Amino acid sequence: MFMQELGKALFPSGQGKWHGIDRNNRIYIFLTALFPAVLASADSVLLGVVFCWAIISVLLGRYKLQFRKEDIPLLVGLSVYPFIMSVSALLHPEAKDGLVWIVRVLPFLAVWFLLTRLRLTPEGRALPIFVFASGIGTILALLIALFEYFFMSHYRPEGGAGNAAVFGQLVMLFGSISFLNLKSVNKIERWVALFGLIAGYSCAFLSSTRSSWLVMPVHIVILFYFLRCQFTLFNKRILMLGVLACVAVGIAASPHIAKRINEVNSDIEMFYKDPSVNTSVGARLQMYVAALTVIKEAPVLGYGPQNRMEAVRANASEEAKPYLNFTHAHNGFLTVAVDAGLLGLVALLMCLAAPIIAAWKKEEGPTRQISLAIALLLVSNYVIAGSFSIIFGHDALDAIFVIVALMICVDKGSVPFYSISELASLETGEKEDKSLSFKS
Repeated sequence: MFMQELGKALFPSGQGKWHGIDRNNRIYIFLTALFPAVLASADSVLLGVVFCWAIISVLLGRYKLQFRKEDIPLLVGLSVYPFIMSVSALLHPEAKDGLVWIVRVLPFLAVWFLLTRLRLTPEGRALPIFVFASGIGTILALLIALFEYFFMSHYRPEGGAGNAAVFGQLVMLFGSISFLNLKSVNKIERWVALFGLIAGYSCAFLSSTRSSWLVMPVHIVILFYFLRCQFTLFNKRILMLGVLACVAVGIAASPHIAKRINEVNSDIEMFYKDPSVNTSVGARLQMYVAALTVIKEAPVLGYGPQNRMEAVRANASEEAKPYLNFTHAHNGFLTVAVDAGLLGLVALLMCLAAPIIAAWKKEEGPTRQISLAIALLLVSNYVIAGSFSIIFGHDALDAIFVIVALMICVDKGSVPFYSISELASLETGEKEDKSLSFKS
């Protein structure tokens, strides 16, 4: 029964002018929430394809670009960052290599074309599909991670991300997003919300991504605040089961966690005894010191992303140089400041703040609350995890930030937050549609 309802929600019937685009939008939204935890880089490919197709559609006159007042923060924030990074890449040595970096930041400009396209789907459809699919994605990711851990002897499962740190960060984010479906009126969706959260957090533990562990308490506070009115008797049972499951996961993962914590302590002790010894923590501390020196030398526009690590290594101590073979400074803010100086840092902050401001400016209503929660989950995830790794500059992380930002903005804040069952009823005419479709 529920699978039939999901099918109706994803494949709406009808022969309207935008029916084909509407159907494709829903499938795209479902896949973009499914892939991050399962096959992260697939989202960057999907975004690129849909971005190009949207440009072609606009050029052919199929529809005109239209925006709302609350879109301005997102459009500005996600445009300033690629502009500053592109200018820095072109104005510094090895400008030819900088062209690659310009191509890398182009996905941020997708918001200009995809907002209009996604709004050809009736209001209130996008966000419920996205949140539900997030739970399915993290559950599948846990199955993949368990297979890697027990049958492939991967100490740090990577899922489909190809990188344990990126995997841990993304499953944490989408597990938290899935739990927002605790608001759903459908029991199945609430169970998916719970298991999605547990699966996401379990994967974060299995991946041994320490920065994601720091995100966890912040996400729990955000979720508790936005779901505080949802603790019905049934939801309390779900939450009790969830707490027990999380305790069980914590106990099972405790040796793993203890090992990673001991590694940090050991690295710090070794670094202070002999800075020339190659340790994970030591290498990061050496990079941070060198990066700060680089920023002081070129504070306005940095050295260009193509010259990033050469500049950092040139300013590192002699004992550190042999093992600073990284592609970034393992701190997203320092990395951008080395790339594009203070201008780049301001652009990064504008980009990170854009989803929160855009969600805040939406009309009051159920969808605004969900959008604001997702915005806070997204930005806190990128800021905390990115402070120990990278914020932007990875194809999957860039694409997923853009995609989630689009989901935050696509629906009006005043429309109801429908369940999948309610979406199915809307398509069959069994339920009154209280939202208004986008009109070009």
